[in-house]
Amino acid sequence: MIAARAGGAWPKLCESAAVALVSETKDSSVSLGVRLLIDLHKVFGEDDRLSTKRVLERLFKIDQSPWGDFKGKGLSDRQMARLLKEYGIKPKDVRFPQDGGDDVILRGYDRADFADSWQRYIPPPFSENNATNTTGPTNGADCSPCSPGSACSDKIGEGGR
Repeated sequence: MIAARAGGAWPKLCESAAVALVSETKDSSVSLGVRLLIDLHKVFGEDDRLSTKRVLERLFKIDQSPWGDFKGKGLSDRQMARLLKEYGIKPKDVRFPQDGGDDVILRGYDRADFADSWQRYIPPPFSENNATNTTGPTNGADCSPCSPGSACSDKIGEGGR
């Protein structure tokens, strides 16, 4: 709330700080599955669909992430699928349109497959609905993730979701 009232660059700076705090898992109690969901949100960016190969390539490029050295090797497609299974997300055949040619079908993921999990398990600065909600409490309201049952999460339930 203070950052929103201060205006200027403060809301964005506050959101960036919150993102950085949430991303730090060394001193955090965030599960590996939730860390994967957070990183997948970054990996997808504006893409609607990604092949499993592209997802893994992008995960490996995230600084200080566990995915490039996961149990002595890089995270495999099967390990990722196993972690995501807990959230009801499974790889599938995804159609990728090609310029002037036939579509290519690869194993991968659609952004829509993650929407529910991102909303449920990722703190407010990351969730899909709050990313575009300019009046909701995540746009600099107090820059702290809301815990279930808190006054902040009650407000999110009323206005942002």
